Order: sequence, then structure tokens, then C-alpha cells
Amino acid sequence: MSQNGRDAMTIDWQTEPKPADLPDMRGQHRYGYLVIFNTASLNGAPKSHGLLIHDDEVISASGF
Repeated sequence: MSQNGRDAMTIDWQTEPKPADLPDMRGQHRYGYLVIFNTASLNGAPKSHGLLIHDDEVISASGF
């Protein structure tokens, strides 16, 4: 996040991390913890993001 100019002050956490099973584009299952949060976009409006984390690594990201 800091690489994209974001810091801890701009993150609005939506939920606690939750166990998730999400299919990828090939229909394979990806298991991990889903984290959903908002950040301010360049125009100040909130923008939602989601990360799927497994074994301390981000294996899927959306909203970036």
C-alpha cells in the first residue's frame, strides 16, 4: 500500500478478516482470509478494495 502512496491514516477497514474460498478464472479454489477496506480516491470519494491472504502472502487483489 505504501508503494501506491497510501498510509495507515487513509484506510477504513470494513470487516475483520474472514476465511474465504474464492474461485479463480479457471475454476480452481483459492483459500485464505478475505480483508475488505476503503481508501480515499484521488477525488476524495471512498474506493473499496479486497485482498485474499494465504500464508502471509496476498494471493488475490481486487479494486486496485
